[in-house]
Amino acid sequence: MTKGRELAPLLPLEYCRIDRAARMLGCEVEDIIHWHKISAIQLAVQMDRFVGELDFRPSEVGLSDCKDAQSLLEGVERLWLSGAPGGYSSFVCPPREDLEASVEKCIDELSRVNPIELAEDKYAEPLLRIPTSVVGMWTVGNFKDFEVDEQLNLEPLDFGGFFMYHYFEPAYGFGNGGCRTFRFHTKEVITFTKRDLWVLRPDLEGLWHSITTGEPLPNIYNDAELARQAREREAAEQSTREPKVTAKQSDLIVALIDLHFTQEGKRLGDMKHKTFFDEVLSKALAAKGIACPMTYKSFIDWMERSRKFSN
Repeated sequence: MTKGRELAPLLPLEYCRIDRAARMLGCEVEDIIHWHKISAIQLAVQMDRFVGELDFRPSEVGLSDCKDAQSLLEGVERLWLSGAPGGYSSFVCPPREDLEASVEKCIDELSRVNPIELAEDKYAEPLLRIPTSVVGMWTVGNFKDFEVDEQLNLEPLDFGGFFMYHYFEPAYGFGNGGCRTFRFHTKEVITFTKRDLWVLRPDLEGLWHSITTGEPLPNIYNDAELARQAREREAAEQSTREPKVTAKQSDLIVALIDLHFTQEGKRLGDMKHKTFFDEVLSKALAAKGIACPMTYKSFIDWMERSRKFSN
């Protein structure tokens, strides 16, 4: 076991920039970035009214029983009044009409999800996407680019007109730490340097304790729970990203499906998408012994991106 070494007591700071944290802890900035990468600590950036969308699944915030727009709207409003996500991060409450529109869209998407799919895959639950802006400390997934560059430019990736948003999480929301239920996405171009990274009080104390005692920090390599959480965050991030299929690709997929089943006497354009998926496409694939290569949610995403077919 590594022996600890003496450090001066920590100043009573709630947060400080990464270079100052390194001086207080007697280490290098790169050491702190390393501890962030292995999920031993969080690193944050100071967000100042960046505009985008906050998203979360109703079940993630205790609203899984809200099956209609009114009950979900009331639940979300209670969430806002409670100060969520709290801690070092906060967001601006949107106008009520924006909130109502977001809730109604979520309920509509929920009605289209196959109950079996919903029970088997928690990421099948639709996201509640709320337009808002954020302030305070928010974390970014990783900073590997800082190994070769002192400045990191975050620009949205364009996949044929569908953007991959930047992905941020609250820094120690809900007071007792570790809450990553909320995710914020923005298309704004964000530029920051190593000096724009901040270390918060819980991690300053954890690092100070580890360095002075020699006790290892819990991380994804020595803590099964942290490793599981890291995998779940990655899965959640992947599930919230915009589909990469373009409108032209979607048109072609829909046209091929419709052409085949027109010959069968059943046209996609003549029935609801859910009926077509459940009663025609899935059964046709099963009859040929082919596992359905998509979920109903993916199928609907394709249909909604098609310019020719939409219902």
